[in-house]
Amino acid sequence: MLKKYLIAVSIAVLSFPVLSQTVEEVTVTATRQAESLQDVALSVQAITGEDLMEQHIETASDLADSTTGVSFANGIGSGITVKLRGLIVPGIGAATVAAADLQLNGHSAAQGAWAEVGFLDAERLEILEGPQGTLYGRNTTTGLMNLISARPGAGNYLKTSVGEDGYTMVKTAADFDVRANIQGRIAISKFDKDGVVNNLGTG
Repeated sequence: MLKKYLIAVSIAVLSFPVLSQTVEEVTVTATRQAESLQDVALSVQAITGEDLMEQHIETASDLADSTTGVSFANGIGSGITVKLRGLIVPGIGAATVAAADLQLNGHSAAQGAWAEVGFLDAERLEILEGPQGTLYGRNTTTGLMNLISARPGAGNYLKTSVGEDGYTMVKTAADFDVRANIQGRIAISKFDKDGVVNNLGTG
């Protein structure tokens, strides 16, 4: 009898934390309208602005190091190679277009600038994997990434980071009132890092 009682108590204690856990609802605009990530019938990853800051995801290279299915490589000059799910469609020449689209608030942006400037004052980053031509047209053969900026009212902050090789970064954002019932937001980022050359001969 005592054994059965102890088993019943153990089950009740162990099941309580499971019952008390809640799942945070994430809203995305992957289908060009706001809806819950749970209801989207697409392969979508959504990374919040808080997660980007906490994980120190500042550039596309950082994103590739920490996100499954995303890969970046710098090309000649300002060029950049984007892989989603390991897929890439190379294009060489002035008349070619990229196979993956990089967007800022739903508008296509230059890949080099999008990758290197940094994810400044982001509300979230949506990564759509696989062909998205039906909703987004050309340049989305392998997928697209859309960085969505924080809106006025998101709050003020000041973030600084320092590291090796002269790495310094300062990010700040603030809301301000334009006039009655109209609010604006400004975000500023400054990033410096010394150039590094690897000497393959000496290691």
